[in-house]
Amino acid sequence: MTSDFHRPGLHPLSHLKAGPTISSSKSTARPASSTAQPSLQTSSRSRLSKYNSSHDGNIDTFSDKATTTLIRRVLCPQANSSLSLEELLPPLTSSNDVDHQLYALIAIIVKEFVYSWYSKITSDQIFVNELLQVIAHCTRALEQRLRQTDVSQLVLDEIPALIEAHISSYRFAKQQSTLSGLPTSTRTIFHALNPHPGLSPIPDPAHPQSIAEQCENESSYRRLLMYGTLAVLLPTEDLENSCLRTLLVDILADLILGKEVSGKICERWFLWETIAKLVEVSQQDPRHDDKSKSQGQPEDRLRKFGLLSTEEEDCDVSYMSQSRISMWIWSVLQYAYVTFLVLRFIATGLFRVASQPQPTTSRVTKTYPPSATASPVNQRPVLDFRLFSMVSELLAVPQRMPWLGGLLALFQHLVLAGPGRLGDADSTLDRFLYETIQDYVLTPALLPHLLLASRTALFPVNVPAPQGAEPDRAVQLPLSMRTPTSSAAEGGKANITNKGYANTSSAESAGPSAPEIAAIRRHCAVNILALIPRPVARRLFGVVHNSSNNSNHRTIWIDDNDQINSHESGPTAGGSDADREHGAEEDEDAVFVAAIENELLDMLEDEYCNKHLVYSIIETVLVRLVPELGERSVGELLEDRGVCFSNV
Repeated sequence: MTSDFHRPGLHPLSHLKAGPTISSSKSTARPASSTAQPSLQTSSRSRLSKYNSSHDGNIDTFSDKATTTLIRRVLCPQANSSLSLEELLPPLTSSNDVDHQLYALIAIIVKEFVYSWYSKITSDQIFVNELLQVIAHCTRALEQRLRQTDVSQLVLDEIPALIEAHISSYRFAKQQSTLSGLPTSTRTIFHALNPHPGLSPIPDPAHPQSIAEQCENESSYRRLLMYGTLAVLLPTEDLENSCLRTLLVDILADLILGKEVSGKICERWFLWETIAKLVEVSQQDPRHDDKSKSQGQPEDRLRKFGLLSTEEEDCDVSYMSQSRISMWIWSVLQYAYVTFLVLRFIATGLFRVASQPQPTTSRVTKTYPPSATASPVNQRPVLDFRLFSMVSELLAVPQRMPWLGGLLALFQHLVLAGPGRLGDADSTLDRFLYETIQDYVLTPALLPHLLLASRTALFPVNVPAPQGAEPDRAVQLPLSMRTPTSSAAEGGKANITNKGYANTSSAESAGPSAPEIAAIRRHCAVNILALIPRPVARRLFGVVHNSSNNSNHRTIWIDDNDQINSHESGPTAGGSDADREHGAEEDEDAVFVAAIENELLDMLEDEYCNKHLVYSIIETVLVRLVPELGERSVGELLEDRGVCFSNV
């Protein structure tokens, strides 16, 4: 990289601290901004919508005040309450918002995996303080390495390439498993296509010995991975401390990677629910959120008692008060205005980038620290990122519409390698696309939200109770964490203990039942369908639609019996013809949802295959941040630091 065209992994914008990152307990940081997630507005006619409403009502639990209370109660219970967290705890990164979310995650881990046995020995905080100092040293080292990494290429090119390989391998394995007269296991074919030392041998329920051997190999793989990472990041004196080294490896390898990542994140229901939450967040209306924040609780009370009209009623009134011609005119004007804004944004950005100095050398992804044996990752143009091919493979565009896949491939080739090479690396178009990604997609404010989402997903019921809540107040569990018994009794609630934390022993011990998993899958499919325009869905899934009325407003939901329903509002809604068309639209929605469940979400059906994907992503990220792992063995890394590999 050159100074003229620097593409760091993190931007030193206003979101970052003003002072440098040092190993002290004080920081010159400004107060962290709020990272509270806005609540979602959902329909009250659906059981899943009711779940969303009750769950989103507890979003205030994860506000800055509740998070600060959690951090103080666990990490510094004996400290002066008048001091801020920046004065009590060592800085983890150069961002206050990231530190806030990281310390909340560390507080839960310490409470669950350290205090569970350490509090029985002593009540002092010396050991926890030393542990925080070690973690702070590792996180600051990772941040320095992250700044030398092309995060955009990692997130939009390398990780999508792994997902694309997983999709193609799983589809091929599932197809080949049924070809011969003696069916072969899908896991066997998938593992042959994507071999992994930590996932061998293939676990077979008919042979319990294979399951035990695979679990042992996976545990050894996780520990080696963590030993190699700590051998690079830990200070020498801490690495030579066998007690501290063993404790950190146990927490990271067995409790975090083993229990949470391998035991929960790889589950199909967890991945489906995560996708559904991401889709719901993307569908939020910022204007509605700002309005709700400005008006506060009165609007919620008015809407609770039915004194405010819903969005569907507003749509009904607007459609009834407008003729079809006026609606068509306003639609044309709206599309024209949006097109003008997009073209102006592109033209302004291209002129701005073209006026900047041209980089003298080609951009590459650097390695940290610089090494003679390290091989830098060559730069790929933005238009050649594997994200586009991953989406094409996920939607099976080459099989469904080969003409569209060929046309898009031809257009990509002409832009990248055609006359003028307009989209080649470091060209004006490539730099404009890259800057747009950095400014609007991978922003510095994205990481705190990802950490918050990770904390709420991995520990959904292990959160501080809302301010002013009684000790016996219950917190609504996510649908995926409800047990069959708790689902039947008051929707699956976990009681709050006297310390203000939800009791997770019974909820986390048993996963969701089969009907609940089916409901999660259906919920995810419905949310995905809401993102796809209806004409695109018809052509993508090959559904013929004979109706001439396309101007009606439609809403899809799931009733209490897990049946797909839809509501239509518009000029022709009602009447016998409209009723028949309404029934046809419901059948069409059912076809779409079934296609999404069986063709898109089916890629995450098998937990064992999902482990291949998750571990490959973890390996890729670690090798980019700690390239020493790809150059030398774990034993060599430890011996270079003066630690005998046989003693670990």
